[in-house]
Amino acid sequence: MLLGIIFSIHAAAQTHPFTEDSLKNIEKRNQGSPWLLIVWATDCPPCFLELELIAEIKRESPDLPIELISMDSKANEKQVQRILDRNNLDSWFYTGSNVSRLQFIIDPEWRGELPRNYFYQADGERHPQSGALTKDAITHWFKQAEESTN
Repeated sequence: MLLGIIFSIHAAAQTHPFTEDSLKNIEKRNQGSPWLLIVWATDCPPCFLELELIAEIKRESPDLPIELISMDSKANEKQVQRILDRNNLDSWFYTGSNVSRLQFIIDPEWRGELPRNYFYQADGERHPQSGALTKDAITHWFKQAEESTN
């Protein structure tokens, strides 16, 4: 069984401010367990489908460690909140004005395509993937990662 609840499902979704140190803190908090990081934005239609999928997965397995980061600017904060409320999900929200800086903080080699996903192994090694994920891919990865840590 995976340890720790990364975020719980609430009546109202929450956004957490994402600063330059947030990713390091998220990685540290999840150290020792496999987890998934999903980067999304309001101008990314495939991201909406992926968020709906994550909401479904979280309803079935609320303890599954999945972190979301919105690439939107502060100007889109209300739209981000509506999307999160609709899917009953929490997400990190970048508080800076330079979204390109956020991209670099997350992954200096990333070109900005969305959705962008990072599968983290328990040892902290991460595997990036661009494009929307499927439910089978997510559940298979978590099952495989959990088996490799046991």
